[in-house]
This record gives sequence, structure tokens and C-alpha cells, in this order.
Amino acid sequence: MSPSHRPDLALYRNPVPAEKMDITPFMWPDINLEDLSKRDSLLRMIHSRGNFLPAQFAYRDSKSIRLGYNASYFTPVSLPGYDMSFEGVTEPSRYGQLYDNSNDHVKFEDYAARGFYGPDVGFRVLVVQDRIYYFLVKVCEEIVRDISAGVLLNGRPPLRGLSTIFSTVLPTRRFFAKDKFADLYKCRLDATFACTGPIIRSMLFAAEGHFKALREDPDYFRAILIETEEHCPGHLSDVNGREHPCVKDHNVYCARTIRQVISDAFSTVCALAATYNGFRFLNNSFNEWQANSSRTATLPLRICKTLYGLYYSMTRVGQNVIRYLHLLEGICSSPPLREYFCHTFQDPSAHDALGIRRRPRVSMTEDCADVVYFLENIASESEAGPLSSEEFLTELDLLVRRNPKAKSFISGWVSTHLSILGLVCECLTVLDKYQPWILGRVRYRREYPGEVEDFYETEFAYPFTVYDIPDSFWMSTVQSVRGLLIRESKYPVREPCSEEAAKELRRTEEDMDQFWDKVLAQLKIVGASEASIRRVFRRGPQRVAIWVEQATGRAERKKMEEGEGIEPELKRTEAQAQANAKMMGKNKRINGLSNGTVTYRYQINVDSKEVISRSEEADTEIKGPEVEDETPLFEVDTRTFKVFMTLLSDGTDPSSLAEVFWDDIVHAMVGLGFTATKLFFSAWMFQRSDPKLEFECIMLQEPYSAEKLDHATVRHFGRHIFWTFGWKCSMFAQAL
Repeated sequence: MSPSHRPDLALYRNPVPAEKMDITPFMWPDINLEDLSKRDSLLRMIHSRGNFLPAQFAYRDSKSIRLGYNASYFTPVSLPGYDMSFEGVTEPSRYGQLYDNSNDHVKFEDYAARGFYGPDVGFRVLVVQDRIYYFLVKVCEEIVRDISAGVLLNGRPPLRGLSTIFSTVLPTRRFFAKDKFADLYKCRLDATFACTGPIIRSMLFAAEGHFKALREDPDYFRAILIETEEHCPGHLSDVNGREHPCVKDHNVYCARTIRQVISDAFSTVCALAATYNGFRFLNNSFNEWQANSSRTATLPLRICKTLYGLYYSMTRVGQNVIRYLHLLEGICSSPPLREYFCHTFQDPSAHDALGIRRRPRVSMTEDCADVVYFLENIASESEAGPLSSEEFLTELDLLVRRNPKAKSFISGWVSTHLSILGLVCECLTVLDKYQPWILGRVRYRREYPGEVEDFYETEFAYPFTVYDIPDSFWMSTVQSVRGLLIRESKYPVREPCSEEAAKELRRTEEDMDQFWDKVLAQLKIVGASEASIRRVFRRGPQRVAIWVEQATGRAERKKMEEGEGIEPELKRTEAQAQANAKMMGKNKRINGLSNGTVTYRYQINVDSKEVISRSEEADTEIKGPEVEDETPLFEVDTRTFKVFMTLLSDGTDPSSLAEVFWDDIVHAMVGLGFTATKLFFSAWMFQRSDPKLEFECIMLQEPYSAEKLDHATVRHFGRHIFWTFGWKCSMFAQAL
């Protein structure tokens, strides 16, 4: 038995001659001392393998040996005309039986229902399962050594206390990587959309919120531009220390950064919407077919097309994410890793012709080398990698949990995009669970050529048309927002309120509105769907109103309302502020407002269509919770109260936002009855524990390189929470 976790990957990274190599790590990578010594691993393995048929583990076991083939330690053996089946077998003597298919007489419908394997892989699966069950039987004999083998095999005594082995109480904090590790020792049951649906939906809402914040908040837009620019390959020098020539043409450099930010945001929203629609249709169709008492073992072709089309599409989407985001270039150019890489360009006029390689004579620490190995394999566009992207993502996340020092080599930009790629990988994993039908995808493509490709072109190709916007457009529009990136102009949201600050804010917002009008027109030109455009452009953005001097007391306020120069919209804003202050008076003093005094500085004009508490779309309904007319009031502890008073401080001075630590946000959401699930890297999903409230979920990105949120992120989190749940400051009270 191997002593360490993933012995197959360790041997793959540091190969030994074949004559000195033991095939045990590649055949049984999950049977190792480090993993089985954990609290639940061995118990889960005994429980699952003892209660489910071996056929339900065949696909899982076939994947576990794949690295041996990629490392060329396994020699493939071809046996043309024969297939091996594990499904639908009731007699042990027929398990793994070979079927003659020399004349290709087994049609797709039968093939998909029975789950055939090639004889070479099938034989290795039999070898793997033979040793696993031998090992588990020996373990059980040691545990129940007082009971004879004859009684165990023939008498079948009742198993007592089986339900108490694992706790049925769901933890309030979960970690996706740990759950993935636990899946290695559990039975892969049928796929369910119940767990995946909220993840896709919350990621979709988060992507929408990100894009809307780019349009609405110039400060947030600037922060994202600066973060993206920090990961541009232009920061890499060559081996002699010379910078890349693209940096010299500053207009081109800025235009490409702006193009990258907007294109990535829009394509992510559209791709996630298409993913949600596809999985929802597949789940509904599959449930209807299973509920049909007259169904046959053959999966209907309409479901097959969606199943295999989604699998193909998710693979293509993952490749597009890596290619269009320039993920590998961003990883090598990130601030924690750029000292280890250099660029090798040949043609200075070809700005896209950028080669990246390791910088010579610069050694990495062991922790850094491990992180870079996983990141390079995740971001590789090659389909012939040693492991799937999901396995690399899981291993990297587990590495960060085991060794916190490794986290310092992953920037926030990289972790955010890895979490998106992790969702795509999770969708592929869920589709893999549609056993045994998913095994027929290769044969389906052979018998129905072009079907899955047509599915992708129809449902998933349009999100990436945004990258077809010509460079000339971005060059012509870059001047309006160029200052946000290179800091030639200011958006003084962090400065104390003043008349000059309000004028500068309004001037910048007007430039932003003109810029986004041009972007919207260009999206329509390249063929982006009307529904996708309405998804993110249907709301009027919040904008700073005209400056109003501070006024306190009823007499002064009445004089202002009766005087000239007060616009109707501003009056409505002041009336709303007074109503909010009255409600907030229940909590003594909140954010400096009380029933007797209302402070007017620059106010936020809100379009009447802005107060919407759910996300809408034209082609499919994805509904969130609606805000009731009667405002509820949450009584929370002091720590939670301070978090939401900072995040939801609408109408107060935005320059005085306090710091918010990430741990405080997790504590606050858990205190309100949410389960906190850390997905891949920086993505956290907060979901109501009550299954009836399936729409009560939200995804937030942890600041991966810092413990607390910066100013722009605090404001963004507050907007996202308001857009998702409709929560306001007035809904929270501090428990006595």
C-alpha cells in the first residue's frame, strides 16, 4: 500500500524506469495510508462497496487507472470485435462478460443502455475490483474477528448501528474539495440536479452582478481594470530584462485591457445562462422519462441529444474559458509568479505573438513548484493531459488547505477565474453520473454525426461572439474610460463629500454612460441575443444627483422643499431618506441618522425600475425571492449587525465605509441560517438550509490575497446582496 496521497500523480511527475516500477500506485491510487487514515474514508468505502453492486463502481474504477495509460506504463491491448459489459448482470459468472460485436450489430440504443467498455480497460477494472474487495474483506475480518467467516457469509447477521456511522446533520460550513475527496470512497449514484442547480444559478447571479457593477460603478470598473492589467503579459520582461513592445503603445494596451474585462464579463453571463437552461431541460426530461411506467431501457433520442450535446458543449466552454481569458498568460504574469517567467517574442509588431517560458537560473520553492505544476496543467489547452481539469482543481485546492503557504502564489484574479472553470468541470462531473447512458456518447456521435456540434452552435456559441468586436471599436472608444485605468482622471468616491467631488462624480458617470451606450450598440452588431442584452442592461444605473448643502431641522428642510432649484427627483430621494431614517430609528442610531436629524449630501438617484429583487430573463424564468411590502426585521448579534450596516449602507457617505473582514461575512450569513459552501478557490455559495427555499442562495468571491474587502468590493457586495434578496439596512436590528 502506498504511503502518501495520490501516489499515481507523484510517480507521473517523477517517473522511474519501467523495470523498477510497481504498478500498484496506478492501479489502486485511492488505497493509500494517508487517505485511508482520515476519519471517514475507510468507513465510507466499506459502507458503499458493501451496499451497492460492483457494476456501479465500474466507471469510477476505470477512471482511476487512466493515469497509467497517460504515463505509458500500461500497454493498451486491442481485441477488435469484442466489448465488455458490467451492467444488468445478476449472476457473478457473467460479470464482465465479453460480447461479440464483430459485425457492429449492437445498435446505439442497446449500447447506451448496457454500458460497454473496451476489453483492455474492462479487464483492468476486474483486476482493480478484485483486489479492492479482497482488501475490504480482510479489513472487516479483522474488525469482527470474533465472528466466524461462515456465520458472516451464510447467516448474514443484522448490521447494527449502520445509520449512526455518519452524521445526518449537515454542517454549516462545507468545503467542495473535501466533498470531492469523500466521493472517491462513495458510490457514484445517479445524477441529480438538486445540488448542481443552485450552484449554477448562484454563479449566474454573481456574474450578472459583476457585469451590472461594471456598468454602474466607475470605481468598481476601475478596480477590475487595474486587477486585469496587473495580469497582462506586458509585465513580463525577456531574459535580458527588456519589456514587451506592446507596453510602448499605450492606447493599444489600454484598449485590449478594457476589451478583455467587458468581453469576459458578458460571455460568462451568457454561457452560464445557457448552461442553466440546458441542465434544467435535461433534468425535467429525465425525470419525466423515469416517471413513465411504460418506458423501456432505451433512453429517448431527444434526451440523448441534450445529454451528449451538453457534455460536448461543457468541454468546449471549458476550452473557450482557458483560451479567451488567456488564463495561462495571466497565471504566469500574475504578481506572485511573474518573477519566475519571461517572454520570448519574435516579431515586435505582432503583439499577440507572445511566448512564455520559465526564467533560467531562477529556482522555485517546493510549494511554488507544486502550485505552478497544477496551474499549468489546469490552464493547458491540450486535451491529452494526465488528469482532467477537475482533478487538478481538486488537488490544488486540497494542497492549499494542507499547506496555507501555497495560497500566496495564487492571485485573486486567478482564483476567481479558476472558480468559473471549476463550475464547468462540476457540470461535466454531474453529466458523468448519468450512468450508464453517458458511456454511449462516442457511439452516438458516430451514428448521428453532427448532432452534438449543432447543439453547441445553437445553444453555446453565441456567448463568445463578443470577442468578435473589432479592435478598431475599442481603440475609438478607449479615450472615454482610459483614465480609469492609467489614473489620469479621478473618481473621488473615497474622498469626503463636497460640491466639487459631486461634480467630478457626475462628470465621470456621464462619460461611462456614453461608453456603455456604444458597447450596447456594438453587442447588437456582432449578434449577441436580445435576451442576453436585456439580462444585464434592463435596469437604469444608480447615479449621483446634484449637490445639496447640509440642512438639519424641520424649518430649514421646509424652506428647502419650498424653494427653487429642488428637482422633483431629488425631493423623492429626500423623502425616501427620511422614511428610511424613521425606520432605522428603532435601532437607536444607525449610520449617524436619527428621527430628528436628516443629513443631505449628495444623494443617489435610483431609477424606478431599479428596485427589483429578482433576476429576470426573456427566454427562461430564473426567479429569486420577491420582497414583501411589509419589511421584516432580523435581530442579529453585534458582529453580524456591523457587517450588514457596512455592506448595505445606501444613502450614507460612501467615503466612510468601514472595513469588512471575510470571516465576518461568513459568520453573518451562517447566523442568518445559510450554509456556507466553499466551492473551488475563492467562490463561496451561501444557501438556505431549508430545501423549500431553494432560491435563497448567493455566491460571493472571497478576497483570495487579503483577509478583508477593499472599498470597491464592499460596495459591490452590498449591491449584489440587495439585487439578490432585496435586503436593506432597515431590515436589521441589533439583538439586546
